[in-house]
Amino acid sequence: LKLSFLIGSLLFANFSRANVLGTDAQNFNPTTNGLDFVTVHSSATLDPGIVNIGFFLNYAVNSLPYVYGVGGSAQSRTRFSDRLLSSDLNFGLGIKDNWDVGVSFPYLWSQKIDDDGLLGRYGNTGATGQRINTKYRFYRGEEWSWAAIASVDQSLIENNPYTGEGPRPTYNLEFASDVM
Repeated sequence: LKLSFLIGSLLFANFSRANVLGTDAQNFNPTTNGLDFVTVHSSATLDPGIVNIGFFLNYAVNSLPYVYGVGGSAQSRTRFSDRLLSSDLNFGLGIKDNWDVGVSFPYLWSQKIDDDGLLGRYGNTGATGQRINTKYRFYRGEEWSWAAIASVDQSLIENNPYTGEGPRPTYNLEFASDVM
């Protein structure tokens, strides 16, 4: 069963993108339940009444949108055109067995841009969004666990280089599975 899941995952790997929440500049969206490891999602949930508070600091390079080929230049993996320092403040709460809720507050602390070409950039630093989520683990077996995660992300950035002016909330439904 594990081998068939692995083969199936590899077959569909080109068709899926993991963790497309918030602005595309945010490459890592940590889970609000925190548990005992740092991850994006798992099927594990907080026990009822357990509160989790998390703070994650992110440093990313070459993550802003870049127009390739303008003036003969292109973004390079060895020469950085931009640097972003951002964070996530997360809160999670276990509601019932196998069910938790959470809220995240992403924040852009600084950006440094070393390129005078056509590179998207943020006009200001500060709060970039708000996310609320809920996770329900609907199956927990001896070898596998499965959960559904629903979330809503509201961008707070005016004229976001990824979502444009006046973006509406982004709704997500994800499924997480673990092999034990």
